[in-house]
Amino acid sequence: RGRKKLIMIPRDNQQYAKREYWDERFASEESYEWLVSFDGVKGQLTPLLREQDDILVVGCGNSSFSADLFDAGYRHVTSIDYSSRVIERMTARYPQLKWLCADMTKLEDSFPAGSFDVVIDKAAMDGTTY
Repeated sequence: RGRKKLIMIPRDNQQYAKREYWDERFASEESYEWLVSFDGVKGQLTPLLREQDDILVVGCGNSSFSADLFDAGYRHVTSIDYSSRVIERMTARYPQLKWLCADMTKLEDSFPAGSFDVVIDKAAMDGTTY
């Protein structure tokens, strides 16, 4: 039978700020939806978006959120995470989307100012508070 692997929760939130934590976690974790799925916020989010918007999803992790946006008609979605391991896995899983290893706290290192109409963060800021 398909047994689910338990997700190891760190003893303190400071671990979330460490790239090593995420690389290790994403090595075996297929998918995890923090807080809410796209379907859970679609009613509130889609009235604020236009199909032609350039959308940046920061701290994308291995969530299907970006792919769900794409499937809903938003074709200009760029997703970033600072774990190269998860970016490699997501690129293989959803090659039609744009995935980049980048630090959301240093966007100017990866993108010119004004590159995006919309930036979406579901829970990544929690990892930057330490």
